[in-house]
Amino acid sequence: YPKSDRYWSTAERKCFAPRPEFKLINQWGIDVGAGILGLLTSSDGTVCDDHFSAHSATAICREMGHFGQMSWTSGNKWSIQSLLHIALDNVACTSGEWSSCTYSFHHNCNHHEDVFLQCQGVVDGGYTDFGYWSECSASCGEGTETRTRTCTNPAPAHGGADCVGEASETRSCKLADCPEFGLIDASGNVVEAGILGLLISSGGTVCDDS
Repeated sequence: YPKSDRYWSTAERKCFAPRPEFKLINQWGIDVGAGILGLLTSSDGTVCDDHFSAHSATAICREMGHFGQMSWTSGNKWSIQSLLHIALDNVACTSGEWSSCTYSFHHNCNHHEDVFLQCQGVVDGGYTDFGYWSECSASCGEGTETRTRTCTNPAPAHGGADCVGEASETRSCKLADCPEFGLIDASGNVVEAGILGLLISSGGTVCDDS
């Protein structure tokens, strides 16, 4: 008769147990890649943190085709966890290679011990949202204003592609019309350069304050 998982030796577990397949998902159950913290799943169930370590995290990330792990944590963070069974526990690894790991399909944990993992791999760059528009470059008349975004959501890493598209946008702006000036003589006639005249703007005079 097949043995219960709790009675398998380490050698039997490696020889006869199906090899776990891992993936990371977000709070909606959608797969996520390297550089993003996701809920670690195996066979559509979660993985408990008993005996879990940095070696365990590295080995599992490498099993998923990544270079290694960036960080890991545990907890009951997302409602989707309650919809999943607990698939794996006691993932203990002596190095960052899966061949050094032992694990159990039997568990004695709850979802507050579910592992969240962020793997290190090729990360293509993603833009942030655009920021606010800058001040208009001209206090009157036609000017320009600019807004920018950065390639940090995430930043490209480990040979990943740079962000696609422009990092800044520019548009025209106009805060107010610029005043128009003229010079007139005592009779109200326009005078030419070289002649002292009364300074006017928009049909009125101009004061000397400041």
